[in-house]
Amino acid sequence: MESFQEAMHKVFLRQLFSVAGEAFLVYNYFITLRMEVDHIWSAKWTVAKALFLFNRYMNLVGQTVFTLQQLDVWHASSFKFCSHFLWFMGIFGFISGESIRILVLLRAWAVWGCKRPVAVTLIGIYLFYFLANFGVVLYAITRIRLSQQAFVYLEETGICIARGGPAGWIAAVIGFSLDVFAFAMVAYPLSKLYMTTQLRYSPFVRVLSMDALLYFFVTVSSGTLGIITQTVFSNTPLADTAMGFGLPVTTVFGQRVVLNLRQLRSKSQCLLPNIDPTGHPAYEMSRTGGVMVVRTVDVTVEEY
Repeated sequence: MESFQEAMHKVFLRQLFSVAGEAFLVYNYFITLRMEVDHIWSAKWTVAKALFLFNRYMNLVGQTVFTLQQLDVWHASSFKFCSHFLWFMGIFGFISGESIRILVLLRAWAVWGCKRPVAVTLIGIYLFYFLANFGVVLYAITRIRLSQQAFVYLEETGICIARGGPAGWIAAVIGFSLDVFAFAMVAYPLSKLYMTTQLRYSPFVRVLSMDALLYFFVTVSSGTLGIITQTVFSNTPLADTAMGFGLPVTTVFGQRVVLNLRQLRSKSQCLLPNIDPTGHPAYEMSRTGGVMVVRTVDVTVEEY
């Protein structure tokens, strides 16, 4: 049993994580606002554009509300208040995470040349994941709301600090599994392109590879943070630290995937050519002013 002083120290750490996540989210918004105006708002409306803007501005609002509550600016006066707040944050966190994951899966589909069989596979796997994860999240929220001891140190701090539990780390593992799958779907065709010497210097290959690696590293770190805090610190103020720090960081890197690609190309397209059974795309080479130019052929361009 931890002492009250130890608990308050963990509350302070929780608040630091929340402020750091909020600051990173807001900072990223302002330094990428010009990119958004130039490459997102000027593009025609697509699923990717709608998801990006929805995620970007919903996160600014939702994460700010969460941080204000964690700093006790918006004081929690009762169990009922925290119960309603938990529903809000649970739905916000779920929608925020899923909108980014859908954008990442759209990128995977584009990397595979916007092929219909790939789309069917991605949709089927995502629906299975969605039902499983939604069920776990719904169970976790309902379980906490039905327990009068669901929130720790509520009277002392005025902050809604929910206890952790099995559902929390199970949801983190399920999300982690989909992130690994999405990374593999992007990494496989990119590895084939990288092994084709003439294409490894393509700006698209470099940007896609770097963004895929960075996003995968961030999601693995965030998922690990969620699993640890929901197990090791399940009955302490650090139980759901991933909401205040892991979620905004993952969101930022997910948004960067879209912005970096839009910066290279003014509209979203099927990014790579159809890959033959050996995994190698068709390409042509030419020299212009002594500079080697590589142009992929048989590319199907579609909006998504």
